[in-house]
Amino acid sequence: SWVCNADDEDDLREAVRAAKELSKKRKEPPAEEGDGHAHGEGHGHGHGHGHGHGHEHQHGHGEDAKETSEAKSGDRTTETSASKKYGISSFVYSRRRPFHPKRLMKVIMCLPVKVDPATGANVDEWQFPSSGTPQTEGSDGAVMKTVIRSKGFVWVANQHRSAQYWSHAGHYFELRALGLWWAATALDSWPDQGDGGSKEVLKIAADFAQGEPAGTARWGDRRQEMVFIGIRMEQGKIEALLDSCLLTDQEMETYAQQAQTAQPDVVRVDPATGQAVSI
Repeated sequence: SWVCNADDEDDLREAVRAAKELSKKRKEPPAEEGDGHAHGEGHGHGHGHGHGHGHEHQHGHGEDAKETSEAKSGDRTTETSASKKYGISSFVYSRRRPFHPKRLMKVIMCLPVKVDPATGANVDEWQFPSSGTPQTEGSDGAVMKTVIRSKGFVWVANQHRSAQYWSHAGHYFELRALGLWWAATALDSWPDQGDGGSKEVLKIAADFAQGEPAGTARWGDRRQEMVFIGIRMEQGKIEALLDSCLLTDQEMETYAQQAQTAQPDVVRVDPATGQAVSI
């Protein structure tokens, strides 16, 4: 799906830039009193600018040309020399089962995105993780502190027809309704009016479950598909934490019963041809 490809290169490049900046500042001697630029100010600017603006715009910011070129051309599964140096990695979390909303909220609260409701000020003491020892001491949710960027589609049990979009960068987080899943969208409202010969339509159809794991085809393109980028991440622990949010088998039975009372899907994919067809 596009979510795994869209601008991951920009995100990885930005992570390298931020890690290089932080590494440089940690090597600098403490600022002399009165020089007008304290260490704390420098880190704050680097983190805020990198994540607040880097994702939306093209940027160079003076990175080494070789590392930038490698980040642009390298395969997602192959770390660049710069990412290896700073311990930066990425992975895709993909599942065909919805999240329980309350359990998902507990994981979201493990992200460094807590704010004071009265002032709007961030109250989390998270800092850009170093490339040294993983920051995973304490609760199980501590593994989320090593994530610096994550994004993608989310399927939540109490939003059967609507896909949610997860977007996280540093202290920023948003989970918002993206629109109907394609299975719930009339075929003539798809790109190119659902033309079976359209590359875009075929790409969307490829995101529909085809029966593996068993029983998932009925849910169309509903899924979890998120990209995580971080420093010294422990992928297995992060995946286990997210897996704990998925509905259990018993909860899935209840979900399936409730789904029968909702407005039915209007598109499915023919497993024999891979073509999207109206129901």
